[in-house]
Amino acid sequence: MRCKLLLLIFCGATSFHSLAQSWDNYLKNQMIASYSVLENKMEYCDSIEEKLPKIDEQWFIQLSKKEKYAVASYLAYLADMNCFGEEQKQYESAMLAYTAESKDENALKEWFSSARVYRGAEFEKTFANIDVTKLLNWHQQNSGLKPFDIVQFLQQYPEFQQH
Repeated sequence: MRCKLLLLIFCGATSFHSLAQSWDNYLKNQMIASYSVLENKMEYCDSIEEKLPKIDEQWFIQLSKKEKYAVASYLAYLADMNCFGEEQKQYESAMLAYTAESKDENALKEWFSSARVYRGAEFEKTFANIDVTKLLNWHQQNSGLKPFDIVQFLQQYPEFQQH
């Protein structure tokens, strides 16, 4: 009887361990699949890039050159999130689930590394001084904003045109 009980406990523990490993694999496969979907959507978003028309509103025109660049950078970010934000959330969720379960932090570290875009202290200071309510109101009114070429957009303004 005692031997059967030990055998039953051993078999139960072994199958639980196997289940845990397969759960890690399932989460890893979900992470890989969601990354593939994100990558495909990002490529699609690059392919549908549109020219962003000049913003002729006073709140934008009166900005300095540095402020216009900061606002345009944020608009580009918002346009990207309009296009592939949902896929990015799905990937991040799958990656965090896998990382939490497996304790494998490689994907998380790679994601943080690729997400870090160097912006100098001057850019950060410029952006911090901008009243973003007007920017967000403009974005809300133009909710169909698609990815755009930031250089092409800024060259519509005299201070960005090369003479």
